[in-house]
Amino acid sequence: MKEALALIRKQWTLTAALTADLTELKECLKGKISGKSVTDSAEKIDTTLKELAELNKAQERFLAKAGGDTMADFVQAQPASEDRDVALRLLFQLEEAVWQLKDALGLNKDLLENARDFAAYHMNVLSQTVAGNTYGPPGNQGNETVQGRKMFEANA
Repeated sequence: MKEALALIRKQWTLTAALTADLTELKECLKGKISGKSVTDSAEKIDTTLKELAELNKAQERFLAKAGGDTMADFVQAQPASEDRDVALRLLFQLEEAVWQLKDALGLNKDLLENARDFAAYHMNVLSQTVAGNTYGPPGNQGNETVQGRKMFEANA
């Protein structure tokens, strides 16, 4: 039971850390987007996700050894004790943390989609901008003719 309790505590801690990392990323995406701050936040998230993946493997090994489909099933099957009560409370808190994590993920997804749409719009504007004649005959001030090539062509 002690090992199960330690695994549940670690999962709760990592889930809370991941939620905090996603909140930090959300703040980066809401404000002026700095490549460095977004990269730093993404690296923190990646590190936490790797730790969660390792913890998930450890939980699977534990459940295979101890018997049980999930940690909640394992804890429920244990006789009444203080450790069991603590584990049940932690599992409840973990469920709440997972819901908060889902909310944070949904908000970050929306912010990333808005940023992508914003960048796509500006790329579209730039690709449709047509170059005018910069130099013309002397005295030809208002009659600029439009050239047949885009201002921001890759081969220009």
